[in-house]
Amino acid sequence: MRISPDGNRVAFLDHNLISDDRGDVAVVDRNGKTTVLSHDWEAEAGLAWSPDGKEVWFTATKSGSRLGLRAVTLDGKERPVLTIPSLMMVLDMARDGRALISRGTSRYGISALLEGEKRERDLSWLDGSGPVHISDDGKLIAFENWSEPNGLYYAACTRKTDGSPVVRLGEGAVLALSPDARWVLTVKFTAPPQLVMLPVGAGQPKLLPRGNLVAYQLGATWSHDGKRLIFTGSEAGSGNRVYVQEVAGGDPHPISPEGYRTFSRSIAMDDRSLIVAAPDSSLVRMPVAGGTTTSIPGTEAGDLLVGWASDGKRIFVYHPAELRPRIFTVDLTNGERRLWKQIEPADPIGLMPFDSAFADLTPDGKNITYQYNRFIGELYVAEGIR
Repeated sequence: MRISPDGNRVAFLDHNLISDDRGDVAVVDRNGKTTVLSHDWEAEAGLAWSPDGKEVWFTATKSGSRLGLRAVTLDGKERPVLTIPSLMMVLDMARDGRALISRGTSRYGISALLEGEKRERDLSWLDGSGPVHISDDGKLIAFENWSEPNGLYYAACTRKTDGSPVVRLGEGAVLALSPDARWVLTVKFTAPPQLVMLPVGAGQPKLLPRGNLVAYQLGATWSHDGKRLIFTGSEAGSGNRVYVQEVAGGDPHPISPEGYRTFSRSIAMDDRSLIVAAPDSSLVRMPVAGGTTTSIPGTEAGDLLVGWASDGKRIFVYHPAELRPRIFTVDLTNGERRLWKQIEPADPIGLMPFDSAFADLTPDGKNITYQYNRFIGELYVAEGIR
């Protein structure tokens, strides 16, 4: 947030999707009136007021990760200010018009440590490979890509873990890969957003009924029998809830109170219960049919779920925001917690802390994939920009 020079308004970037930097540029005045000044940016970061308070300066892009500097007046008149061939973010402006700007290179990539291999394999594509999902046999990954050529709505992709070429399935952010690896669940961030099942091989996309939902959040799971989808969404005027939807048809219906959310491998091996995040960020167990939640001994505040072990008795969890994430197993029968693996990227230079959608693994624990973000930046004082 940035306060205007006269103190009467606050400018802010409105990100309407958890874990995504797309959104709008807006201001709110002392009476609580919010005005959107600039709409529908695929990525936006960085904000400042011009010294005279007549413009809001921001850095954003319609596709890819190369943000350009733009300015918009309080009545919505927008103009480009500066574009350079690297990622740029405006941080602040001095009263004499000098701008504090960061410049750097950013790359989101995918690494995989596969069964029988001692070195990680890089499975990235271009410079913006997103959250990754691996098939149960470890032979295929599904991921999204938001590099500049793929436009406002991203690209849903698959790739064999042997390093075969990437296959672009269509538009959308990837939420889940079906247990038989024949379908990829995506959400296309149109207005309103739309859930779409994309075939991995031959076939036609399948649009799923939206019901009363107006938003979806990242993190969805497919039942092991392939008949149901479980995901996080919200209706107008309501908070996030966990929803179940039949693949064969029908509207989604909620099974949790507000404030709960799912993960990409939330569902138990017997398809009867879920591990979800409660409003206080603790992990709890919930029946798929809905009902009373129970706490999980051995988990800690802030734990996030990676998935269920194939024996159905243990889960894999980790702490986000670490440079070397530690993945633990938690025994659901006795609460025993053990360190299972620590992620050790071969090249730590420029690595950012891992976030809430960083890893996926096969239920036998023999194949793991994760998303990394490498950022190397420099700080500048820019003069003469108008």
